[in-house]
Amino acid sequence: MRNYLAIISLFLCISCANKEVEIQERAFNLLKSLDTLKFDGFLNSYYSLKAYKNQAIRDNIAKNYKDEILAITDSEWEYYRKKDYNNFLNQAANHQIVWKNIELEEFHYTENISYGMKCLDGTIFFSYKNELYEARVYTIDDGSKYQIFTFRM
Repeated sequence: MRNYLAIISLFLCISCANKEVEIQERAFNLLKSLDTLKFDGFLNSYYSLKAYKNQAIRDNIAKNYKDEILAITDSEWEYYRKKDYNNFLNQAANHQIVWKNIELEEFHYTENISYGMKCLDGTIFFSYKNELYEARVYTIDDGSKYQIFTFRM
């Protein structure tokens, strides 16, 4: 019985670690594509508003937060994603970053529960021409993988 519990624990640890590695890879690949990625592609890399609202209904989250989520309009959702996208474009212009040439240095994250939803907040450290930069990625676990909720420098 003890061996069985040890195997289950190991599997759960590996499964969690895989989710974190997966979000690191997705977020970094998104950064590397920013030279050519149009806004629609950037928007599609995020958790969709429809899925976010469905999760708010499905999960046991605070009622006031659920009401806030359900009240978000498509234009509000797009406005905040556009802000994130423009933030990366502005940072690239200010620091003359060629996104396809950045290199991953480190990824640090913390897991937390926010309003009843499992989240992972991470910082991707990357370099370009020997300068170190960082981008913050905020995600929500939809039950099968972490979905990007906010991403900016």
